[in-house]
Amino acid sequence: MKKLLLAACLQIMYSAFLNQSLIAATRLVNAATYLSSINESVMMEDENDGDAIDAGVQVLLNCSPPAGVNIESVSSCTVTLNWSPVDGISNYRIKYRKNNTNSWSIISVDSATTYTVTGLDASTNYQFCVSSVCGTGSRSAWTAAVSDKTKSCSTPLSPAVQSITSTTAMITWQQTCSSVGFRLRYRPSGTTTWTTMENISNTQYLLSGLSPHSGYEFCVSSMCQNGNSVWSTKISFTTTPDAPAVRPNIVMIMTDDDRYDSYTVNGGPDWFVTPSITRIADEGVNFKIMIPSTSQCAPSRSSIYTGKYAHDNKCHINGENYDHSLFQIQKILGDNGYYTGFVGKYGQNLGDPDGFDWWGAVDSRYKNPDYTINGVEFNGSEHISDVERELALQFLNTVPSDTPFLLFYFTYIPHSNAWPKDEDTVLFKNELVPEPDNVIQFQDDYPSYYYPAGHGMDTSGNDALRLRRFQCLAEHERNTDTIIHWLEEHGMLDNTLLIYTADNGFMTGEHYMEGKRYFLEEACRVPLFIRYPAWFSAGQVVTDQITSTIDFAPTFLEAAGIQNTFGFYGTSLKKLADHEVSRRKFLYEFGPDDQNPSIRGIRTLTGKFISNNCTSTTEEYYDLVADPKESANRIFRPEYHDSIALYRHWLDSLRLAFGDSVEAVPFDCELINYDGAKAAFDETENEEYHSPFIQVSPNPSDGPVTISYRLPFGITSDEVCIYDVKGNQIKTFETENSAGQLTLTGQQLPPGIYAVVLNGDGKVLAQTRFAIGR
Repeated sequence: MKKLLLAACLQIMYSAFLNQSLIAATRLVNAATYLSSINESVMMEDENDGDAIDAGVQVLLNCSPPAGVNIESVSSCTVTLNWSPVDGISNYRIKYRKNNTNSWSIISVDSATTYTVTGLDASTNYQFCVSSVCGTGSRSAWTAAVSDKTKSCSTPLSPAVQSITSTTAMITWQQTCSSVGFRLRYRPSGTTTWTTMENISNTQYLLSGLSPHSGYEFCVSSMCQNGNSVWSTKISFTTTPDAPAVRPNIVMIMTDDDRYDSYTVNGGPDWFVTPSITRIADEGVNFKIMIPSTSQCAPSRSSIYTGKYAHDNKCHINGENYDHSLFQIQKILGDNGYYTGFVGKYGQNLGDPDGFDWWGAVDSRYKNPDYTINGVEFNGSEHISDVERELALQFLNTVPSDTPFLLFYFTYIPHSNAWPKDEDTVLFKNELVPEPDNVIQFQDDYPSYYYPAGHGMDTSGNDALRLRRFQCLAEHERNTDTIIHWLEEHGMLDNTLLIYTADNGFMTGEHYMEGKRYFLEEACRVPLFIRYPAWFSAGQVVTDQITSTIDFAPTFLEAAGIQNTFGFYGTSLKKLADHEVSRRKFLYEFGPDDQNPSIRGIRTLTGKFISNNCTSTTEEYYDLVADPKESANRIFRPEYHDSIALYRHWLDSLRLAFGDSVEAVPFDCELINYDGAKAAFDETENEEYHSPFIQVSPNPSDGPVTISYRLPFGITSDEVCIYDVKGNQIKTFETENSAGQLTLTGQQLPPGIYAVVLNGDGKVLAQTRFAIGR
């Protein structure tokens, strides 16, 4: 039949050529009639080949099938075909089937000459044909079939190495088809013995314990139900050298009241371009979860200087000074050969900068601030950003040659009522300054101190404040560029541990609140970018570690090659980035001050628990996965009961580990809307607000303790039992009210670890642990 079609088309073309004229209309009609008459036969022939063609489809000679059909690659579930292009076609079709079967599957593809057929079975022979589609109602014949057998198990795709340090390397790859796990093998270059890791469950693996400045090669393989794939092609890499013999300079740039999401690399507005600040993150590491130990200026800075929490360094709030008899990182570095300098804001009521070879402190005024250099006072006549920049350059130009230096550049920008330079007041006027998407007051179960008179958000001028903050940060970007340019110009940039961060965050309307101090994300989360090629690869991002201000002192010690014998609480940021150590739970503390209670909290990668030291039990729990904006306190939701109990235990454990036994006088506050909810709902609906609860405060304690409890609906008589560490029941108290408190004096319990259990209806309703010391 195809021969008849060929003859008919050739006859038409030959007649047109001899006459050198258009084909007569009657001839065209006859040709079309002939093609139509043979269409049914063509369809039948193609159906026998497995192609069900729609009525009217014509197979024409001038629609050529592609040549050079080739199988480019094969996996256990895919086959990739390629072929030579055909001029004038609109697209291609592919048909395929398993060997020894009659049924074809047909795919219509675009005009590209490469296509990957997916969803194939492993260890199976397949045949493939390709056809050209030349326009509506016309296509070519199928090509001759090409065939191949899919693999039993596919080798992983795109193996690569990232985040190379002197002793570690992160190996990554992509999964192909289905597998139950992966294998990885590596060896030093030039050797023959492989070290193999089996049963890797994800698509990355951190190689550790490598030798500095050494070559390695690795391969990866998939593990499938019916065997393992072949190894991938070997890939080589070289670890970085050990830390340079010349100790690095340390430059720490810190903003004031600056949020983590001010910058594009952390989700900030795309019109706020900060090439120098962003460069630090792009050419180094971006720690995505950075939280100060206390979210307020002086306590946060004190934790940087001393490497300790506020309960140890004694600076709990603004207005208090830290204990200057403690070890201070600037003094330690100075004693070990560093030339140390400070520029900017040292901290409220902290006195003159302590322990620096050179310092320039600036008053907290944006316009014409006075400043002091090494104790000598000067009257300012410039914007604060100009004063800070000039002081930084003065220090840098006084550093003795061949001497490593430390510079704390702690700008006042964009603190408080941010006020830009006159020439910057036009910046971003036409941009949409982002307003928080959760500008709504907490409606239920929130601490009463969140919204007292004069303590919530002043809505007047708040949009203008957000704009001014960005305008001030734009000038700070220029100052950051000045510092980086100085380091580059003097050949010091790559041998400088360059840090960019903030002392605390700042709420600009979230939850209808303003300010810091709170243990809510916008108030306490800040940026942390670090550039130091000896430690961090360009573009490194860390999302599974929690970092804090107490980590800077240990980091500086490691960079300077000084052993940490000073009792600093934190850990080196290098070790966190390399995952040599892990921090997935973090202790937060604050106050009290005249508007807020003492706060203790714990944040993990997925949740947050806050214990407010109020006159009645005032707790918060936020699910940061389901509710990253912290729109609802879930402390009374029964589905979180077990998680909350675990968070209470973690909080008690961390306080005990860090020696935090400080308990202030309870603040006059409570959880709002608990009683309102009780009245608004019937007993069944309100059960989520009456989950059983028990808490011990203070914990740990060296004196009396108060046990607070709450019973669920339906239970009016109950008991509280206390057990020692061996499980012996040593105290029992009957309860008659639905909620209440019990007080134990220090003489009633000897030092030790105890469990307190709330029982009811023959079962345990709630429990927690506490510690007594002397």
